Order: sequence, then C-alpha cells, then structure tokens
Amino acid sequence: MPRRTREARLRVCLVGQSPLALEYLSAIVQKDPTVEIVRIQALAAQSENHSPEPIFVIDNCGLQVPLSECIRRLRYHYPKARFVVLDRELAKEDLLRLLWMKIDGFLPCSEVRQSLLAVIHSVALGRLWIPREILREYVQ
Repeated sequence: MPRRTREARLRVCLVGQSPLALEYLSAIVQKDPTVEIVRIQALAAQSENHSPEPIFVIDNCGLQVPLSECIRRLRYHYPKARFVVLDRELAKEDLLRLLWMKIDGFLPCSEVRQSLLAVIHSVALGRLWIPREILREYVQ
C-alpha cells in the first residue's frame, strides 16, 4: 500500500468505555504511520468541511449506550464517516442487524491484534469487512 502524506493520512477515532481497551487499540493503530488517531473532541472542534471523514472504531464491549444510538449520533454529525464495530463473536442475526445499521466492518475482539489495521484500510477504500455468508444473506 502506498505511503500517505501527512495531509492524506487516514483519520481514526476510537470509541469505547474501557480506557485500557482504548489504550490497547491505540497501540495497534499507532504502528501504522499512514493512520492518525483523532479524539472525538478534536473532531468536534474542526470545521465540518475537514476531510477525510473519520473511521470510527467502536469497541462495543461494555459500551454504556446502545450501539445503534451511538452510531446514529455519530452519523448525524459525520454523515460520510465509516464505522467498524469490535465485539465478541456474534450470531448471524446480530451481524445482520449491524449491517442494517449501515456499519462498514465487524471484527471479533479475538482478531483485533491480527486484523485491525487491515480492516481500517479496507473500510477506507469503501469495502465492507463482514463474513461473506452474512453479506450473501443480507443481500437476499
């Protein structure tokens, strides 16, 4: 993947309740110089025309608001943002609900260490990161 300039770096905003989990995610993301971690407060302070829109990585383990409400609120303020949800392994029905919420990617917590950066880059390119069998059922 070509290196991005400082101006064109991917902007990722980590969302979650656990400071320890967010620190862990941050350590993984910071290994990639093409990705910039931005805080939600910094996003709010920037102009609405600032691009690119962020990729929100939402740790749904222990989130104190319903995931659907969290995504709805973020999408209201950042309509072009992309969303990656981290959670435990989910049943097919739960993954289908996530697609109905218009998320761009789902990653089980057990795969975060190996795949988080790949998911971020894939979603940034406009791709979905969802198991194929779930996508197939969603389309039908």
